[in-house]
Amino acid sequence: MWGTKVQIMAKLGALVWHSLDVFHQGEYNMSEEKITMAVGSVMLANVHPHVAASLGVMLGKTGRLRPEMAVDIITPPRMEIATARNATIDIALARGHKYLFWLDDDTVCPPDTIVRLLERLEANPDVYMICPKYYVRGYPFKLMGFIERGPNDWEMIDEAKDLPDKDGLIRCVAIGNGCTLYRMSIFEQMVISRQGREWYRTGKGHTEDAFFCAKAKTVIPDFICAMDTTFSAKHQLGTGWVDAENVDYTRLKFQIAKALVHHPERLEELKALVSSWPEEDVYPLDIYDYDGSLGRV
Repeated sequence: MWGTKVQIMAKLGALVWHSLDVFHQGEYNMSEEKITMAVGSVMLANVHPHVAASLGVMLGKTGRLRPEMAVDIITPPRMEIATARNATIDIALARGHKYLFWLDDDTVCPPDTIVRLLERLEANPDVYMICPKYYVRGYPFKLMGFIERGPNDWEMIDEAKDLPDKDGLIRCVAIGNGCTLYRMSIFEQMVISRQGREWYRTGKGHTEDAFFCAKAKTVIPDFICAMDTTFSAKHQLGTGWVDAENVDYTRLKFQIAKALVHHPERLEELKALVSSWPEEDVYPLDIYDYDGSLGRV
């Protein structure tokens, strides 16, 4: 039932985009199967309506700009995230897709995201998977990617020193999988190498996407991911969204909260400072207030 709900929302979004895109000449048609792509939506516990609408509009835009593509939406039954991703991969492999795009339930991205990421993969044959610029939804809100500093030494992207190349790409060894386009050849090579079909695993001290990238690296020595910094996606935090425009504020907010745990006596000092600001400057920030949900932070 849930998969049907997502597919209905996606189709509605596609129809809305079709009605708005009046400058495009030609018919909306994804039946000419020249390039096949699976779209996986697997985090089914708490889907935000913005995400479903984003997916639908994005599929509509993809069909308008790349009418030669055939898209297959795969939504497995509700289950643990790594298990759901593994099930989706098996289906995509069985159906012979060339690409796979993940969109998790807590990420919203621009309508042309798939098209832009696809163009990047086509122009950069050394890159196996790619995502837009987006941040971890928890403190310290760094970019969702890892740079290999040395053997078995991965660090999260440092925006101050890990600068993008002239085309706006940061090449790295691992990226988040919540808004990401893959070449299915990654999984085909892993099957040939007899590494088993457990593509993802969630464990203590690592997420399922980091596990996958590490495993891919052992099978494909030249395995490279990339983050396209020329556009951004938003990652949900409680009731707000973490993106390039508010990440500094969000990071500071959590630094203040952490500091007050150790220095509660300074709470009144901070309240007095904020109360001196014009109300119209403070009020718009309320939409990012922490909602009390530990799981989302």
